Amino acid sequence: MRFAPPGALLAGLVAFAGLVGSIGPAGAETAGAPGAVAPNVLLISVDTLRADHLGCYGYPRATSPVLDALAERSVRFADVHAPTPWTLPSHAAMLTGRHPLELGILDKAGRIPDAAATVAELLRARGYQSAAFVDSGPGGNVGASRGFARGFDVFEHGPHGGGGRFQHDAARTVDAGLAWLAKRDPARPFFLFLHTKSVHAAPVDDPAAGFAPYTKPESYVARFLPGGKPSFPWSEGELRGQRYLFEVNRRLSDGRVAKAAFPPAQREELAALYDAGVYYVDEQLGRLFAALEAQGLAAGTVVLVTSDHGEAFLEREFFLHQELFHALIHVPLLLHDPRRPEARVVDRTVHLEDVAPTILALAGASAPAEMTGRSLLADGAPPSAPRVTYFRFAKDAGYEAYGLEDGPWLLLHEKTARDGAFRSELVALHPAEAAALDPAARAARERTMRDGLLAQVGGILARPPEEKAVEPERLEELRALGYVE
Repeated sequence: MRFAPPGALLAGLVAFAGLVGSIGPAGAETAGAPGAVAPNVLLISVDTLRADHLGCYGYPRATSPVLDALAERSVRFADVHAPTPWTLPSHAAMLTGRHPLELGILDKAGRIPDAAATVAELLRARGYQSAAFVDSGPGGNVGASRGFARGFDVFEHGPHGGGGRFQHDAARTVDAGLAWLAKRDPARPFFLFLHTKSVHAAPVDDPAAGFAPYTKPESYVARFLPGGKPSFPWSEGELRGQRYLFEVNRRLSDGRVAKAAFPPAQREELAALYDAGVYYVDEQLGRLFAALEAQGLAAGTVVLVTSDHGEAFLEREFFLHQELFHALIHVPLLLHDPRRPEARVVDRTVHLEDVAPTILALAGASAPAEMTGRSLLADGAPPSAPRVTYFRFAKDAGYEAYGLEDGPWLLLHEKTARDGAFRSELVALHPAEAAALDPAARAARERTMRDGLLAQVGGILARPPEEKAVEPERLEELRALGYVE
């Protein structure tokens, strides 16, 4: 196994992706054929959506009837990995086709560098009109000052429109996208990016709902709760909703509280509240897809639905998405091309970096050489390459982790506030494949992967997380979400 030298900062890591065969019978050639009509592209990112909480990924609860129906006419990628379990770097990977460490995004002060082309910029060069409606402020994790607006003709931050009790509402995001579609130039193809945080936890002020951190319109909150309303208190004094869970995570990190303080029934209630948000977003996507049909746009619009990361319910160390493990980096990806509709599942591991080059291939364009992602329309699959994942947010985050994925294995190098130093663990991502390894071989693999990981991230570990001042608007958004005091 070969690894790039430390100074390369992952420049040599190629995100392996792809599948045997092409997305459809005609493959990528059709998308780029002379005289072919360029398709419209609709990219939907449902922030904080765990793949394994969708019916089409095997979840028993009926959270996603609309997306399940879409999956029956789509290519579903079963094992899609995000590079990190938080929003900014994962969306940077999604929209640039590059690993966020290559882009220099290490922590909360990161942004997409000006030299890194975004998929919107590259589509604009091919004549596409484009718009994005994101649930983020200008300085937020998908905000314009982070580089995400480049290439879009229209880029609007949330909240979208007036009314409603919730800052981030998928219904208003869908409405904003549909309003733009009604005004666009019908003679040109479009690229529409919709990002919703309606699944994401939020600070709330609703005592009737027990200050539940996943709050949606009242008719949805109790959908999966046996008693019809939350029965556990999700607050402590002025700490409510997401802010409360952040404080719980701090106490878990430094050892002031143990996991045993939260019984399984309480964690299950939290998951049920989260699932209500998934159902709500799914319903709004159904409204969006119906409108595309009614406007005669569905037949010419390729739809991709994905996410930036998952969510945790104390399965391992914490709540929310402040740690590195498989449920937090395993995200869904559905690709529906109405020109070549099919229901197929791709089991091979692919990555969020593959989304941008896939969109370019659908538009008949080649990805620039600096994109390390690979179009999922391409034939065959390159040899698998070790790939770094990471969680690094701020000096006081209470948790920091780096992982090296290699086939069925993840070497996890992490520390919490109570640890004081990093510890390593070899984790089987695909236990069936890893089971054949005897203890001696497993120990040898762990040593080799640890050496490889440290070679890749040693320079990062020597530098403390970002402490420089954050812009006031960015700080206010982080505070509103509960990420900082």
